[in-house]
Amino acid sequence: MGAGSSSGPIALRNVLQKSLAFSPALSATRLRVKSLHRDCLRSVPWTKRAYSVPLEERDMRALVSGIFRDKATVVDLHQINRLIALGRMELEETLMLWKVRDRPVPALSCWRTRGRGSGRPPLP
Repeated sequence: MGAGSSSGPIALRNVLQKSLAFSPALSATRLRVKSLHRDCLRSVPWTKRAYSVPLEERDMRALVSGIFRDKATVVDLHQINRLIALGRMELEETLMLWKVRDRPVPALSCWRTRGRGSGRPPLP
Protein backbone atom coordinates (compact mmCIF):
# COMPACT_ATOMS: atom_id res chain seq x y z
CA MET A 1 0.00 0.00 0.00
CA GLY A 2 1.30 3.44 -0.90
CA ALA A 3 1.78 6.54 1.18
CA GLY A 4 -1.27 8.46 2.24
CA SER A 5 -4.31 7.86 0.13
CA SER A 6 -2.28 7.01 -2.95
CA SER A 7 -4.07 3.79 -3.79
CA GLY A 8 -7.68 4.90 -3.31
CA PRO A 9 -10.18 5.49 -6.12
CA ILE A 10 -9.69 9.27 -6.02
CA ALA A 11 -5.93 8.94 -6.35
CA LEU A 12 -6.27 6.46 -9.22
CA ARG A 13 -8.75 8.73 -11.04
CA ASN A 14 -6.38 11.62 -10.41
CA VAL A 15 -3.53 9.78 -12.15
CA LEU A 16 -5.76 9.06 -15.15
CA GLN A 17 -7.08 12.63 -15.38
CA LYS A 18 -3.57 14.11 -15.12
CA SER A 19 -2.40 11.99 -18.05
CA LEU A 20 -5.16 13.26 -20.39
CA ALA A 21 -4.27 15.79 -23.03
CA PHE A 22 -5.77 19.25 -22.78
CA SER A 23 -9.45 19.32 -23.66
CA PRO A 24 -10.15 20.71 -27.15
CA ALA A 25 -13.59 22.14 -26.27
CA LEU A 26 -15.25 23.93 -23.37
CA SER A 27 -17.87 21.18 -23.08
CA ALA A 28 -15.15 18.62 -22.29
CA THR A 29 -13.47 20.89 -19.74
CA ARG A 30 -16.77 21.31 -17.89
CA LEU A 31 -16.90 17.59 -17.13
CA ARG A 32 -13.26 17.55 -16.04
CA VAL A 33 -13.79 20.54 -13.73
CA LYS A 34 -16.83 18.90 -12.14
CA SER A 35 -14.86 15.68 -11.65
CA LEU A 36 -12.00 17.58 -10.01
CA HIS A 37 -14.40 19.50 -7.77
CA ARG A 38 -16.12 16.30 -6.64
CA ASP A 39 -12.79 14.57 -5.98
CA CYS A 40 -11.60 17.53 -3.89
CA LEU A 41 -14.82 17.52 -1.88
CA ARG A 42 -14.66 13.75 -1.37
CA SER A 43 -11.11 13.97 -0.05
CA VAL A 44 -11.99 16.57 2.63
CA PRO A 45 -12.62 14.07 5.48
CA TRP A 46 -9.37 12.23 4.78
CA THR A 47 -7.42 15.49 4.46
CA LYS A 48 -8.87 16.78 7.73
CA ARG A 49 -7.71 13.64 9.57
CA ALA A 50 -4.35 13.26 7.85
CA TYR A 51 -3.30 16.89 8.33
CA SER A 52 -5.16 17.57 11.61
CA VAL A 53 -6.90 20.58 10.06
CA PRO A 54 -8.61 22.65 12.79
CA LEU A 55 -11.67 23.40 10.66
CA GLU A 56 -15.05 21.75 10.39
CA GLU A 57 -15.51 19.64 7.28
CA ARG A 58 -18.32 21.91 6.07
CA ASP A 59 -15.97 24.93 6.32
CA MET A 60 -13.29 23.08 4.38
CA ARG A 61 -15.81 22.12 1.70
CA ALA A 62 -17.00 25.73 1.53
CA LEU A 63 -13.42 26.91 0.99
CA VAL A 64 -12.84 24.36 -1.76
CA SER A 65 -16.10 25.29 -3.46
CA GLY A 66 -15.23 28.97 -3.08
CA ILE A 67 -11.96 28.47 -4.95
CA PHE A 68 -13.86 26.82 -7.79
CA ARG A 69 -16.45 29.64 -7.80
CA ASP A 70 -13.66 32.24 -7.94
CA LYS A 71 -12.33 30.60 -11.11
CA ALA A 72 -15.77 30.13 -12.73
CA THR A 73 -15.38 33.31 -14.77
CA VAL A 74 -12.31 32.03 -16.64
CA VAL A 75 -13.27 31.48 -20.30
CA ASP A 76 -9.91 30.95 -21.98
CA LEU A 77 -9.73 27.26 -22.90
CA HIS A 78 -5.96 27.04 -22.45
CA GLN A 79 -6.16 28.68 -19.00
CA ILE A 80 -8.98 26.34 -17.91
CA ASN A 81 -6.92 23.32 -18.95
CA ARG A 82 -3.95 24.66 -17.01
CA LEU A 83 -6.11 25.20 -13.92
CA ILE A 84 -7.42 21.63 -14.16
CA ALA A 85 -3.86 20.29 -14.35
CA LEU A 86 -2.79 22.47 -11.42
CA GLY A 87 -5.80 21.32 -9.37
CA ARG A 88 -5.02 17.67 -10.07
CA MET A 89 -1.40 18.19 -9.02
CA GLU A 90 -2.48 19.93 -5.79
CA LEU A 91 -4.88 17.09 -5.04
CA GLU A 92 -2.18 14.50 -5.70
CA GLU A 93 0.31 16.28 -3.43
CA THR A 94 -2.29 16.41 -0.67
CA LEU A 95 -3.31 12.77 -1.02
CA MET A 96 0.28 11.57 -1.17
CA LEU A 97 1.15 13.46 2.04
CA TRP A 98 3.70 15.60 0.21
CA LYS A 99 2.36 18.79 1.78
CA VAL A 100 3.71 20.43 4.92
CA ARG A 101 1.48 19.57 7.89
CA ASP A 102 0.31 23.14 8.58
CA ARG A 103 -0.50 23.92 4.92
CA PRO A 104 -2.23 20.94 3.31
CA VAL A 105 -4.22 23.07 0.88
CA PRO A 106 -3.84 26.69 -0.25
CA ALA A 107 -7.42 27.36 0.86
CA LEU A 108 -6.32 27.35 4.48
CA SER A 109 -4.30 30.52 3.95
CA CYS A 110 -7.39 32.06 2.30
CA TRP A 111 -9.43 31.15 5.37
CA ARG A 112 -6.92 32.89 7.61
CA THR A 113 -7.66 36.21 5.90
CA ARG A 114 -11.37 35.69 5.18
CA GLY A 115 -12.09 34.35 8.66
CA ARG A 116 -11.02 37.49 10.48
CA GLY A 117 -13.92 39.62 9.33
CA SER A 118 -16.58 36.94 9.24
CA GLY A 119 -17.01 36.30 12.96
CA ARG A 120 -14.92 33.13 12.83
CA PRO A 121 -11.79 32.92 14.94
CA PRO A 122 -8.56 33.08 12.93
CA LEU A 123 -6.30 30.05 12.79
CA PRO A 124 -3.39 30.02 15.27
